Amino acid sequence: MAEYTRFEIYIPMVISRSGWIGSSKKRSSNTQYLDPQILKEFIHETISKYGGITQSNPLAPVAYKGWWMPAQAATSEEGQPSPGIMTDFLTLLFGLVRVYEAEGAILHFEKWKKKLEEHLEQEVILVIHWPVQTIGDFF
Repeated sequence: MAEYTRFEIYIPMVISRSGWIGSSKKRSSNTQYLDPQILKEFIHETISKYGGITQSNPLAPVAYKGWWMPAQAATSEEGQPSPGIMTDFLTLLFGLVRVYEAEGAILHFEKWKKKLEEHLEQEVILVIHWPVQTIGDFF
């Protein structure tokens, strides 16, 4: 048996924003896609530091779909679209890190969380972690 910390990160592959233009009845929508290069960089750096990472099947439809309302739900300027509701189409990546490397891994995932949030103009990229025990030692 081995002890690890499991990290999960839910990354939007596609973000759809919809709302209303000003106080009019006109609807606005915008779709944004994750740059595959940034995902590739994240995966490569994580593998280099921690030995591996697993992604939900990248050839299948996205693993999860989520809806949320941005914190700033009001229109800032007349004629600008209100944020409305965001729809995220997410992929899941997870990795195991040796328990004694968990503190460094938290910093690694925090850095990438911020980088992805900025790149995708997201308020939140969800990253979670918890201790796990495995049958067998993988690293």
